[in-house]
Amino acid sequence: MPRLLLLLCLLRALPASEALPILRLGCDPTPPYIEMLPAETAVGGRLGGLWVDTVQTVLAELGQPHEPLRLTPWNRLLRMAEEGGVDGLFGITRSPERERYLRFADEPLLADPWLVWIRNEDADRIAYTTPEDLAGHGVGLVTGYNYGEDFVARLRAVAVVEEVADEQTNFRKLAARRIDAVVSTLQVGTRTAAAAGLGATVRPLHGVPVKLSVFHIAFRHDRAPAEWVAAFSDRLAAFKRTPAYAALWRRYALAGDP
Repeated sequence: MPRLLLLLCLLRALPASEALPILRLGCDPTPPYIEMLPAETAVGGRLGGLWVDTVQTVLAELGQPHEPLRLTPWNRLLRMAEEGGVDGLFGITRSPERERYLRFADEPLLADPWLVWIRNEDADRIAYTTPEDLAGHGVGLVTGYNYGEDFVARLRAVAVVEEVADEQTNFRKLAARRIDAVVSTLQVGTRTAAAAGLGATVRPLHGVPVKLSVFHIAFRHDRAPAEWVAAFSDRLAAFKRTPAYAALWRRYALAGDP
């Protein structure tokens, strides 16, 4: 049996799960995972990206209806998830506080290292192995992102930390010399810099990552029972093994292999 046909059969053979009421899901604009696409390339609307296409594929496999995805700044989206303004969100990292009101799919969407990004011209001036290496420098973070409590506390003690609402603003500030460094993941930073025409202007410091984040999709406890979330997780794991997922990885030009 051809490999693609076998994988499709395996997907269909996974246990069915009864559909929930129409879900309201939110996400934060984070290319290449979540991004607005040109109208001529969009499938089912203007919102696309590796995670958008993956989540919508898995929901379709489960026969689960959902409202159009809500594109919302991250800090506001977290509040909406906690207060019931959305039923779930994706691109979120696990923490005890978040698990208090969210049920996480065990299968992650992806793992991505957080790196310090600088201007190419500063390669001989700025290095990173610990937060103390950034003493005296202006460093851009995004409000609500989980960089690790220890890293942020140590960084604030020695550097000038500036927080903004999104990655794009941070990279523009870096290019304009308003800050000296940005903390972003490998995949997101690469795409954000390229989209802003900064691919030849900025670079990540690859030596020591700030942390490795494992990103998930999560649903409110009162909207998605454990068995449904487990079924979603199983379908997600199966889909990530298919050629269709590998094609999405290439389509959105992620670094490395799936």
